[in-house]
Amino acid sequence: MTPQKPAAVILNPYSNRWKARERWPEAEAALRRAGVGFELFETQGPNDGMRAAEQAAREGYSPIISAGGDGGTGEVLNGLYRADPEREWPMVSLAAYWADQIDEALAAGGAAEAAGSAGPEFGDGGMG
Repeated sequence: MTPQKPAAVILNPYSNRWKARERWPEAEAALRRAGVGFELFETQGPNDGMRAAEQAAREGYSPIISAGGDGGTGEVLNGLYRADPEREWPMVSLAAYWADQIDEALAAGGAAEAAGSAGPEFGDGGMG
């Protein structure tokens, strides 16, 4: 059996007029504090999030974490659907948990949600 790969973080740097890119170091540090292993995939243009999510899902990354706004999360969801429309994918929208919110979720016992093992989370957390 192949070992599971770490999480795939799909970052849309343009989300909220480049603020997602500016805030990424805070979220990265919070994920590391939470002990979440991940590989970063940064989008460059339209549909990159969909392609990255599909590829990451097929290659065994889990969970898939969308870091951006609602458009990027939509692309990620479409990519997961393309990888396997019948599967329930472990996916979280990091936009709902930017840095301070990740720390708050962990402090409140929400490590599973912050690490992405919960079901889908929707909303842009002010990053859309």
